[in-house]
Amino acid sequence: TIMPHIHPLSFCVPTAHSLSKSTTNPLYGPDFFTDMLFELEDQTEQIRSSYENKITEGEILNLPHPAILWYVIQKGNLWFSGFVTGIGLEDIKKGKISLHEHVMQKRVDYFANYLSTTGLQAEPVLLFHNHHEGINALEDEICKRQPDHYYRLENERHELWILSEAQEQQLQDYCKSLSHFHLADGHHRLQRTLQWEKKEAEEQHLSSFVI
Repeated sequence: TIMPHIHPLSFCVPTAHSLSKSTTNPLYGPDFFTDMLFELEDQTEQIRSSYENKITEGEILNLPHPAILWYVIQKGNLWFSGFVTGIGLEDIKKGKISLHEHVMQKRVDYFANYLSTTGLQAEPVLLFHNHHEGINALEDEICKRQPDHYYRLENERHELWILSEAQEQQLQDYCKSLSHFHLADGHHRLQRTLQWEKKEAEEQHLSSFVI
């Protein structure tokens, strides 16, 4: 069995200006985002419009080209490190990601409607991979240089590195040697993306944080 292929994605990141005005804790983002989505079920077009306005106002920055990112989050003694990438949905349909949770169709429909209207994957799913010496060595190499984007929010530290093409290829090769990913969080987001792809009738990639 070959691991799902990983793909560069188009990303946008907040600017320091926008974060200085924020009072929300990003580690609690999924709950806040879901609540907002349910409240604005019939207003998803406004979400897309607001996103575009934030780009114009300099609060959100679109990265110049599709990429795979290395992402480190530190909060007190907790440390999370991994890569943010796209996972091909065809690979997911072939069972290359292990699932363990049933989903509520109503929530899936909410998310699928949001995606169809906005075209934005606001939060990646969380995946685990088995230990791999090559991936650990690549992380050491990447994190030797200064991050491309760095944020400090209260007692949290967020760092992002944009991988070079050579590093992306290395990571893709390492992932091919693994058997599968384990889905830890995001079952509804995964199913809504599958439903969205079916509606759009074109290949989509699932935004994923792999640790």
